[in-house]
Amino acid sequence: MANFIVIVDSKIERRKRFVRHVKGKISPLADLINGSCDAGNFSAMWAINQHAPISSKSDATNGASILLGDAFYNDERKKIDATSLRSLWLPPPKQAFPVLEGFFVGVVYHPLKGLVVGGDLLGIFPIYYYINRHVIMVGSSPEIFKHHPCFTKEFNPRGLVGILLTSHIIGGETLFKGVRRLEVGHMLVSPKDEEPSEVMYYQPPISKRFFSLPFSTHVELLDEAISDSLDSQVNHNELYTLLLSGGLDSRMLAGYLKQQHIQFQSLTLGIKSDTEMKVARKIARHLGLSHRSVEISNTEYPYYLSLI
Repeated sequence: MANFIVIVDSKIERRKRFVRHVKGKISPLADLINGSCDAGNFSAMWAINQHAPISSKSDATNGASILLGDAFYNDERKKIDATSLRSLWLPPPKQAFPVLEGFFVGVVYHPLKGLVVGGDLLGIFPIYYYINRHVIMVGSSPEIFKHHPCFTKEFNPRGLVGILLTSHIIGGETLFKGVRRLEVGHMLVSPKDEEPSEVMYYQPPISKRFFSLPFSTHVELLDEAISDSLDSQVNHNELYTLLLSGGLDSRMLAGYLKQQHIQFQSLTLGIKSDTEMKVARKIARHLGLSHRSVEISNTEYPYYLSLI
């Protein structure tokens, strides 16, 4: 949905040089919309799809607040903006941060209170960070970090072992020493003049109440959960585009969207002879969907691979 980079660096000229240097690197695709804000020792830049939700607020006195995506607060599912996020996260609450639903990343900075960064409950939106005594950098990818003079690019074998064993990042360990991915259900909290830390604010509830139920009931419960999730997250008045690969996940999502009368069209990348394309077209015909295919030539694959 978006690429972003945040930096807190008290050396003004060093921070400005870094911002100028990475300005042209923050957008991996040409049609993304770039944005930025500054406040005190803080600078942020982002590149986001023109239809993606974003809210930002900054001034010299109160610092900066950025919300990329949609975040909902309390049982009434009140959609919040950057100003509301600032009031919820700063100063950091003594007990626990309020639980926000949705798909988002939020950043709040105050010159006297520090920095708070968090994201969706399941950690789907990637948040990486690098901290030393000179600088704090937070971003959707660690690739931008290497352009700062205080960053030491050093391989982390622990991160590679975790990825090879599980195909996932384990314990926040990445391929770079000193770079961590924010753990699921955690906030990055860096109070002014204090050591930064990850603070847990959400842990998925664990229950045994469904253990004795038959498999058919489990399927019904899952069906209900997926339907409720779509109903709460999707705006029925908007037109969506579904990347229909023909695989199980995209087929299932297409079926649920159709069942709930949500307007959407389907898109598949590839050529006519691809198995995925053949299956996707059958699914689109079966569901009565508008379907579009886009062919990517072999010469373009190295470019798109470099964006991962």
